[in-house]
Amino acid sequence: MTSHNPKQLSRGRLTPTVELVEVTPAIAEQWLSMFSVNRKSTGPTVDSYARQMERGEWLLTHQGIAFDDQGVMIDGEHRLRAIIKSGTTQPLFVFNGLDNNVKTVIDTGRARSTADVLRLITQNNDFNSRVVATLRIFSQAQGWVAKSARAANTELAEVYEAWADHILYGCDAVPHRRGFTSAVSAAFVSASAYGVDRVLLNKIAEVMKTGIPGDAVEANAVLLGNYLQSGGGYKKLQGTTRVNDGYTKTERMIESTLEGRAMKALTSKDRELFPLKTA
Repeated sequence: MTSHNPKQLSRGRLTPTVELVEVTPAIAEQWLSMFSVNRKSTGPTVDSYARQMERGEWLLTHQGIAFDDQGVMIDGEHRLRAIIKSGTTQPLFVFNGLDNNVKTVIDTGRARSTADVLRLITQNNDFNSRVVATLRIFSQAQGWVAKSARAANTELAEVYEAWADHILYGCDAVPHRRGFTSAVSAAFVSASAYGVDRVLLNKIAEVMKTGIPGDAVEANAVLLGNYLQSGGGYKKLQGTTRVNDGYTKTERMIESTLEGRAMKALTSKDRELFPLKTA
């Protein structure tokens, strides 16, 4: 363990100190034993932090580990658990001697959204909630991010920079109306990136919007559009089940239309129909 000399930060009767510490998994284990639980630890957050550490993308910031004046840890659990999970050593600022009451105000400000962070990383303003959701679903569907994990912002930025044109296309092509979710947009992204002609994709999107097909094959898009906007099955689905259903059924409809096959009923497959190489 290496550290800089503690710096005194006088505040009333307390004199907190801060030092920079190389935190190993063993140190993290020790400090977690001194943790005063103040909120539930979330697995996806730990997984996201750990992947950043493994990829060498974890950055030193002013946010680190905090102990109160009785030696009880009051902030930093997710970072420590990520160090243990990743098996890496990370430099963190460690604050000692804080008033125990500060735990009631830690992390209560407005957190940066994923869109905020992606704007900073990529230096562009393309990101809104639909683009971010579409990007996340597309990344998970292609297998670049585990569906059970919370994608790190750096992972999403990497995917975006590799496939930005297709991601923005998918978000623009799919009509923004009830039922036409980001999962549907993500399926259009995969198809476009795979090489499906955008003339065909645009025609599919238009028929989904108007409900007026030119032939039996184009009626595939009507079938999907009606399903997405109905008050029945799709609307009742929740969470990842709804995402997977919308994505896979949209891909299946695009594939059938591309092959010139009229669908009698909406179906889906349990594999990616438009697989891409890693971002």
